[in-house]
Formats: sequence, C-alpha cells, structure tokens
Amino acid sequence: MKSTRLRRVTSAHALQATGLGATLASLFVLAGASCGRPQSEEGIGSTSSAVVGIWNTESSSLGSGRNSFSSNGYAIGLSNGDVLFAGGNIPNSSGGVGSGVDLFGQSGFVAKASLPKARGFGGAIALDDGTGLVIGGGQIGGGPTTTAEKNIDRWSSTLNWQAQALLQVARYGAGVTRLVDGRILVVAGAANGAGVVELGSAEIFDPTANTTTLTTGSFSPGRAFGTNALLPNGKVAVIGGGVSAGANPIQIFDPVTQLFTAGPSVLVARFGHASARLVDGRILTCGGCSAPNFCDGPGVNTCEIFDGTTVTATGSMGQGSGFHTMVTLPTKKVLVAGGVNSSSALSRAELYDPDTGTWTPTGSLSVPRYEAGISLIFNGRAVVAGGRNGGTPSGGGNTYLTSGEIFDPGVPLLCKVQQINGTTNTLINGTACDDSNTCTQTDLCANGVCTGTPVANGTACATGTCQAGVCVSAD
Repeated sequence: MKSTRLRRVTSAHALQATGLGATLASLFVLAGASCGRPQSEEGIGSTSSAVVGIWNTESSSLGSGRNSFSSNGYAIGLSNGDVLFAGGNIPNSSGGVGSGVDLFGQSGFVAKASLPKARGFGGAIALDDGTGLVIGGGQIGGGPTTTAEKNIDRWSSTLNWQAQALLQVARYGAGVTRLVDGRILVVAGAANGAGVVELGSAEIFDPTANTTTLTTGSFSPGRAFGTNALLPNGKVAVIGGGVSAGANPIQIFDPVTQLFTAGPSVLVARFGHASARLVDGRILTCGGCSAPNFCDGPGVNTCEIFDGTTVTATGSMGQGSGFHTMVTLPTKKVLVAGGVNSSSALSRAELYDPDTGTWTPTGSLSVPRYEAGISLIFNGRAVVAGGRNGGTPSGGGNTYLTSGEIFDPGVPLLCKVQQINGTTNTLINGTACDDSNTCTQTDLCANGVCTGTPVANGTACATGTCQAGVCVSAD
C-alpha cells in the first residue's frame, strides 16, 4: 500500500464498529447504520493485551471530493478485501450528488466505471460472491425537495455495473441489513416530495432471484437514517432515525413473520449517531446530535447498548460528535474516527473495549472530517476516505475531501472469517471464533482456519443429533 506518512500510537484497545455519514444540505441528518451477518458467521476473535495502532495517510486519493457515500457511512467492503466508494454528495448549493466510483485496494485508489445513477445516501452492502450493491439513494434539491430513487445497481470486477430489480418504493437514507439467508432487508428512508417524507415501510431484495417484495409489516411513524443491526436470533433491530430526533422505540423486524414490533426506547434522543454490532451480538450506539440543528451545536458523547431486550448505558466517548465513522475490527473492539461537534470537524480517533466498556484515544486523523466512508480492508485494517470539513453541517463553506487514511491495529491477523458487512477478513491464530458447526465447541483460529472440537455423538443439535461432528436429522 502506498503511503506518505506513518504515525504510531499505543492503546490498550483495538476495535470494531459501524459507520455513518450524511450531509443534508438543508434539512436533515443521517444516522449511521449497521448491517450484519449472523453471529455464527462473524467469528470475531479477542485479544486483551495492549495493541500498537498505526494511522497511515494514503498517497493516492479519490477521483473527486465526495461525502455521504451511503445511508450508514459504510463504503462497500468486498469479499477480497477491496473497498468500493460509489457515488456520494458533491459540492453543490442545491445538494448535488455524484456518480464517481473509486476502488481501494493494495494499489491505492483506482477510478472505476461511474455509478449508472448519480446519488448519495444509498444502501451500500457487499455479497459473498465478491459483488457489491448500491440500493436506492437520492439527493436533496431546492426547496428542499427529496429526490429518492428505486435503482439497485450491482458492481463486479468483471462486469462493472449491472442494473437489478427496482425497489418497490423509492427510498433515500434507508437502512439495509443482510439477513441470515442472504437476502437484503431495506427499511424506511425518505420518499420523493417536498421536505422529508419519512417512510415506515420495508422491503426485501433477493440478490439470487433478483426480486424485490414489500414486507407484510410496517411501523409508524416513519423514519429515515436509522441504524440497523442483525441480532443473534436472526431478527433485525432498527435504532433511532427521524428528523425530529425523538426517542423512538427500537423496532424489531422478524424475517419469518415479516412483522415489526416495538421494543424499548433509546436512552438518549439522538440522530447522526452510529451503531455497531459487538462480538456477543449486542448493539452499541454512540454519539449523534441532541437537537435538530444538523450538528451545528454540541454533539452527544454518550453510548448505550441494546441486548435484544433491554437498553443500558455504557462508557461515553471522550468527545461528543455526530456524523462520525465507526467500524468493527477483527480484534473485537470498536473504532470511531472523525465527526463534527459545534460545527467543527474533528480529527480524533478512539477505541471502545467491550470487555471494560471504556474508550481510549488512538492517535488522530491527519485531516478533520465527517460524513466520510469507512470499511474494513485486507489484513484487518480499516480505511476512512472522503467526507467534508469547514463551514457548517447545515450550510455552505465546506471542503469536500478526496484523501484517505488507514488504521492498522498492529497485530498479526491470519484466520479468515466473514465480517458483519460481508467483508472477508482475518483473525489472530488462537483467538475464539465460530465455525458455524453446531456439533463443535471451543472453536479457535488455527493455521488460517476456524475449527472446533467435535461434541459427543448423540448431542442434540438443530435438526437431530451430532454424529462424528455432523448434525444428523432424526428422520
């Protein structure tokens, strides 16, 4: 990887989180979202020793300054470790969007074929076959008027962009989550119209059949830019969202019944926040803005955890912010970078340790930025790129960034696993993992493979009993 500068810092933690970014040039904000894989496929290990982290300023850059690549702040982390930064907002007094696409890999940023439909705030998610999706999206025009899109576009290294089935409802700032069976849940968002018309409907995109269908259930009132996270039981939590920034109850989606049920309310009303799925399946939500001022005012520093049933407070970030990026590292900890506080872009970076519930600084970005894109990359590192700084979140005078920076947790990562956003990543040998086999226990990474010790023959499993390490049907 090319770089112009290395800055080494020492921290007692190294982390994982989920990202977010959003601009809305005149009217609303984004709340980061976390999409996920089932816990059995994450296989995130753990280390408790102090870790040396390195921030590396990438010498190559995006082809154009952009921010708000997706509704959840993620870029598209492909299964080979490359990352796709597609579309996003560009400098424009009417809330313009771009169609530029850059692929980040071991050769740095490389320009690729343009997104067929220019848009920002779409759902960005990767699939296991190495392709990536941009789902919906749109822009804020004069008025402001929301222009939402139905487009789903699929990128591959051989075919570039291919149009997929259209969404049933045009959505801008929707949440996306990959379900256990590989289908994509697309939740809420803003519809076409003057101002922000928030949706309470949802639909499912099947990437194999290339079809979209509305879910049976919906919820009210609608919301845009809520964070989504897959729970260990296969259900999906929809956290926060909504222009009013009220303490919305967490909505729980059941993919079997396709219905939503209201869960507990968040502890702090917030928008422009981020959520991350922790190793044990709990959902960490942090930061955001406490009033509908587009983070022109002070950012929130508090965090809370949802375990699928209850919401509890955990350690606060060292600095309040909204529109920051978060990503889960394979060391099981949570990285937060950048953000905005009282109209000032931040360069801070912090690590969250879920074992202690505390945050510690881990160096800083070389350029203050918010509404950037983030993703895991090869060898367990994370890339942060784009975003904006200067001016105010709700007004003009901003600089749209082309630069990118890489965080390296500084540990040897050898065992390949699937991460929550579909990225194939790596784990340290000897760390705990989950090989998805119900007939093994004490699973550990060894020689690049997650394996476990077979349980005794006759042990009950999902479809019968375990026999020689395999779950055998009772029929």
